[in-house]
Amino acid sequence: GPLAVGSFAAMEHGILVSCAEGNLDPKSPRIINIAPWISTMGVGTLFRNFLAWSARINGEEENVRVCVGKLGHRKNHMKDYGEAIKKYLFSQNPNKLMAMDVFERTKLGIESSYVVAMFSSRGPNSITSQILKLDFIALGVNILAASSGIVSPTNEDWDPRCVDFNIYFGMPRVSWIATLIKSIHPYWSSAAIQFALITKTYMTYKNRKTLLVGGNKKVATSFDFEARHVNPILALIAELVYDLMDGYLSFLYALNYSAAYI
Repeated sequence: GPLAVGSFAAMEHGILVSCAEGNLDPKSPRIINIAPWISTMGVGTLFRNFLAWSARINGEEENVRVCVGKLGHRKNHMKDYGEAIKKYLFSQNPNKLMAMDVFERTKLGIESSYVVAMFSSRGPNSITSQILKLDFIALGVNILAASSGIVSPTNEDWDPRCVDFNIYFGMPRVSWIATLIKSIHPYWSSAAIQFALITKTYMTYKNRKTLLVGGNKKVATSFDFEARHVNPILALIAELVYDLMDGYLSFLYALNYSAAYI
């Protein structure tokens, strides 16, 4: 595909290309961006909890449930839900329950909060079985990023926010780590940087138990996170790396690509 061809040219010039694995279907091997010179990553959640509780306006705690229907995450329904909530708040119904959410603090270092994202696509590589993709996972769930403001997150005129929200935000994180490695080792090839990222990873919590998968909380396997979770500190101090340029060419020759075509 065009991305594989373009990233191959980038690789020749020492540029590492990082891509999402697709987030298409965790129940079957549907990895995309499978070219070996592309850093293909899945996503995991964060090592933190965002604590919040609901309370009555009069100070009494109450069991308040906020419900979102099956279509609740569709952008074109957000305004309708907001209007319905506003209408309820300003109604004269004497039985209406007034409540507020209190966001107390962010609790860091919660290992049980970190899992392989339930929606992250799994391996193996369904097209080229010789290459086990994805390469690793990185933090990329519920990430807010700055946006130009030209287009709002909802793409609606009534939404003035300048933030973006996406489940693919493990890619910028890996690109950032790769940039740091390149600044320390300016003569390393993209393959060498990718080698450092893949080999300097971890797969266990501090209690030495293997990372879990979100949803069913099962122990993650190589098809869930391949070379495990990327570790920026270890990747930055990697000392033994290999260049794979000849390996990429041999791989393409084995797939019956000619030198002229390459």
